[in-house]
Amino acid sequence: MMNVECRILNDTALQFIIQHSIFNIRHSLAVTPTSRAIRGFLQTRVEALARSKWLTVLIVSLLFRVYHLPYAYFNPNWPSAGDWGAAWVAALGNGVPGGLVLGALYVKSNRNLVACIVLQSMIGAFPAMTALKFGA
Repeated sequence: MMNVECRILNDTALQFIIQHSIFNIRHSLAVTPTSRAIRGFLQTRVEALARSKWLTVLIVSLLFRVYHLPYAYFNPNWPSAGDWGAAWVAALGNGVPGGLVLGALYVKSNRNLVACIVLQSMIGAFPAMTALKFGA
């Protein structure tokens, strides 16, 4: 009986690890081009115009969240689907703090994109891993 329970536990743990690994790889592949475009291209260009690293972090964080506004409004899987007020709250309210943290990390790490990619992947993976473990 004990061997059967251990076998089930080990199979479940292995399945959990495989699901997480696949998700993390897929998420990292999605995050990398986004970070390169936002941090590596947009943030450096806006900084040259604004001449302030911290003002640039704020501007780019807001721009990136406005970019997510159509997702928040049109995606039927989002709770804000079809409601512009809720879409603004979802796009700006939930994302700007994360954008500020990622922008500040980019500035403080001397424009290290890898640090931003790793942090953004970890932030994005946590809710998904929790859902895989405890159910959505």
